[in-house]
Amino acid sequence: MKFTIFLKRLAAFAIIFLLIDYTASIWMLKGLNKFYGFDNKPEILINGSSMTLSGFHRTDIEKKTAKRVCVYAKEGVGVEDRYAMLAQFFSEHPGTVKTVIYEVNPLLFSSKLTAANTYTIFYPFFDNKAINQYIKERAGTADYLVHKYCRAARFDALTINFVLKGYMNNYDNFKTSVLNTETTYFPKEEFGKVMIENNTGKLNVFEKTMQLLTDNDTRVVLVMMPIYYQKQATFDSSSYNKLVAFYRNYTSTNKNVTYLDLNTSELSHNALLFSDLLHLNREGQKKITESISEFLKKPAGI
Repeated sequence: MKFTIFLKRLAAFAIIFLLIDYTASIWMLKGLNKFYGFDNKPEILINGSSMTLSGFHRTDIEKKTAKRVCVYAKEGVGVEDRYAMLAQFFSEHPGTVKTVIYEVNPLLFSSKLTAANTYTIFYPFFDNKAINQYIKERAGTADYLVHKYCRAARFDALTINFVLKGYMNNYDNFKTSVLNTETTYFPKEEFGKVMIENNTGKLNVFEKTMQLLTDNDTRVVLVMMPIYYQKQATFDSSSYNKLVAFYRNYTSTNKNVTYLDLNTSELSHNALLFSDLLHLNREGQKKITESISEFLKKPAGI
């Protein structure tokens, strides 16, 4: 008798848990879709890393261009993760996007990972078959099962922040700090020491990504993001110039691809626009948003 009561209570608890878990996950997924702009049949898709998140203001670009915009970006992602992001997007939202802004930076083809376990960014989209497989190939069994069957666990603190910003329609860069113009961040001995790496595997994924975008009939704009000039000075100039030449040559042989270099001296030497050496603050976001909006408003931009 007591065991039967226990089983009934256990079953009731399980049902209540599953209902709360499912309801919470649906609410959070809806807010996340709002934040990225998935729910709005976007015409412009911006894809990148944390440099993109700090640099582009989605709703301001929409106002300036009169085009619906999606910013699908996440901290620490590499070219492989970004290919998965774009494949997921076009599998779920085919035929709407006409222009893709694809963030590029000097470390894009480096063999070093910028962040560990980046597959976890896809947890909220576990129900997508391709994403499910992507996570399964990278996560441990316990990790995979927990996040597959406990839906609310798919949303970490940072993702929940995106959810809330989505519901509040807030895309302001929360970083308002500025760099100190009096600070020497690198000694001169470190200038020119960092070689720009072009890992063959990464380049192949980049080519596959460009093919994916071509197959989806989109115009592509490769945007080199601004880096504070002292960080820029640590890169070997010869290998950096070769990377820029690669992008320029790529655009010259692919008519649907354009290269836009925003790493100009006007921006990269202005400490008031950066929260750290790689990321823009809110004022920097305004500058980049204005630049990309003006570019997109030109006939060749869209």
